[in-house]
Amino acid sequence: MKMPLKYLIPAFVLPLLFSCNRPETYQPDAFAFVTLLGQDTLAVEDIRIEPGQVSVKAILRSPRLSFLTYEMNLGADYEMSSFSAAAWKTPGMQEEDLIEKYDITFSTDRDSLQMVLRSPDEIIVYNFSSASAVLPFLDMIHWPFEILSGKMAAQQLTTLTQPMFSGRRTVNFEATKTGSDTLFIKHPTRGTMWSLVDEKGSILYLDAGSTTRKLKVYRTASVDYESLATQFLVSEEAGKGVGELSGRAETTASIGELNLTVDYGQPLKRGRALFGAIVPWGKRWRTGANKATHLYLDKAIQMRDLQVPAGEYTLFSIPEAEGGVLIINKQTGQNGQSYDEEQDLGRVSMEIGTLDTSVERFTIDAVETGTNQGQLRLMWGNTVFSVPFTVL
Repeated sequence: MKMPLKYLIPAFVLPLLFSCNRPETYQPDAFAFVTLLGQDTLAVEDIRIEPGQVSVKAILRSPRLSFLTYEMNLGADYEMSSFSAAAWKTPGMQEEDLIEKYDITFSTDRDSLQMVLRSPDEIIVYNFSSASAVLPFLDMIHWPFEILSGKMAAQQLTTLTQPMFSGRRTVNFEATKTGSDTLFIKHPTRGTMWSLVDEKGSILYLDAGSTTRKLKVYRTASVDYESLATQFLVSEEAGKGVGELSGRAETTASIGELNLTVDYGQPLKRGRALFGAIVPWGKRWRTGANKATHLYLDKAIQMRDLQVPAGEYTLFSIPEAEGGVLIINKQTGQNGQSYDEEQDLGRVSMEIGTLDTSVERFTIDAVETGTNQGQLRLMWGNTVFSVPFTVL
């Protein structure tokens, strides 16, 4: 049994949820989702579900502040008949503020979708195959999962394979309900989310902490959309917006005759517990974010008992409370979720230490420790993992 929702909401988000105007009685067809990444509010969704129609106004703060609207026509069987989405420059959403809009409709036999993409400068039409029971997948926006969950409750399903489209591609999400109040939804590549639901399928809380996104979604009866939009605009203009979830960084270093480069993704701490929490002990970690971390060497090095010839590699790791291991892999060019153990060049033990100053952005660097001697360091929060090496 999961904890009641009131115990799941962190104290710092309560003012955002409960200082807003709330109806005296709960209305299941009018509610809001607030999405957090650590202590940062990543998205706000103001949702209205009426018979046959879903209408949503959303604020998304990454990679930049965006104001979004969604409209979906829905049959009594929870099947989508049409869908439209639009992005706007301002929360006023006047025609002159439109960035782009797309409308999606089914073919006559419902085996394909037509997308009409409109911007101020052009109109483009795409056609792509799709299942008839498809729903939209909207990155970092979660209301379509409310439709999925409601469908399962209405049809008394405990499992469902739900096709969802993103862009011009359709993929299957696997949903499984356990007990009376827990729903697991598996993204085809990012991992599994779990949600707390009521008997109608309403999502009360959604936790994506086991996925690559690490998001948490809270339901509330309403939000003051205009006030929040103004607040986030002020933060964005002051340079205090959320920004990219995980930007890309590059470290270069010269150790003796060695020139070394590390290209890696930089997730942010955002007030979260890190190692032993969002990065579990004893499990393989991509050691960064998004694309796999790549290491480039123009001379061979010796890492403990492993010789690493000059060349290009990817780095993975298995952090442990006492250190863990760094994995040097010969496969390159892949996403950080793609790992082939048969391509390992080898594994070396890491040392773990504590930093005096917390590092907000995950950082990899290499420092010189002596003549032709160096140390590769992985730093995040107050934790540092290190591996010594010698230039050959």
